[in-house]
Amino acid sequence: MGCRRAVPAQKGRCSIKSVLPAFTSLRYDELDIHEGDQAFREYLRAVFGDTPASKRREILDHLRRYCALDTLAMVELLGVIEGFAD
Repeated sequence: MGCRRAVPAQKGRCSIKSVLPAFTSLRYDELDIHEGDQAFREYLRAVFGDTPASKRREILDHLRRYCALDTLAMVELLGVIEGFAD
């Protein structure tokens, strides 16, 4: 089964950003950083850029939230998949 024939709420996509809201109430779009490319750019700006310490702390806080949701997403989606096996 390809992504195109998956759950309609996934909109033909199989990325975690599409699958997660299709099966749970969790969403990335509620975060300040909500895309992998954006997270990478912000990481570079915080770590290697000429960024003031207060802004660097803010960016790192946003990255922690993004990464925390990535981790929680995997746990939640595993629960959904295990539910299919029952």
